[in-house]
Parts: sequence; C-alpha cells; structure tokens
Amino acid sequence: MVFAQEKQAAREELRDKLISRAHYHRIARHENASEMEKEIIKDILRELPGVQAELVEAALREEGFGELADEQERQRRLAALVAPNGQPLFPPAGGNGNGRA
Repeated sequence: MVFAQEKQAAREELRDKLISRAHYHRIARHENASEMEKEIIKDILRELPGVQAELVEAALREEGFGELADEQERQRRLAALVAPNGQPLFPPAGGNGNGRA
C-alpha cells in the first residue's frame, strides 16, 4: 500500500512538473523507462493527422486499392498548399463556402 501511495504522489509531482520523468520512473520502479518513453512518443506521433492519413494510404495500398490511395495522397498534398495570405490554394471539394458542392 505504501508503494502505491508513493507512486501516486510521484505521478502528481510529475504532473505538476516538480520532478523529472526519469525520477518518476525510478520511484515507480519501471525497469525500462527509456523504452516506455519511446513508445509514448510513437503513440503521440501516430495520432497526428498527417501520420494518420499516411497510415490510411499505406493500408489502402496493402489491400489493393492503390488508385484510391494515390487520389487521397493527391488531395492531401493539394490541401496542404497555401497562398501567401494563408488561405488554401485548393479548398476541399464542397467546403469552399460559395454554396456549390
């Protein structure tokens, strides 16, 4: 019970930025903290919209939908192009705000 309380206190101190992650992992007795940190970073990266789009495209290609994947990639690249004023050069279809789809 004491260990659980120490671990909870360390978690709160980590959240409040009073201790480092490395110190927290020592208190929590994590054996491979650096590997845990890498996995957490990978999880965060996988959640980024651009990474999600690329994962979908890769899955489509693996399932034999290469043309659909190519079209999605093309649309994603066009949507990423912006004019000097910050507005998209090629707004998504149906989302241009002029009432036409």
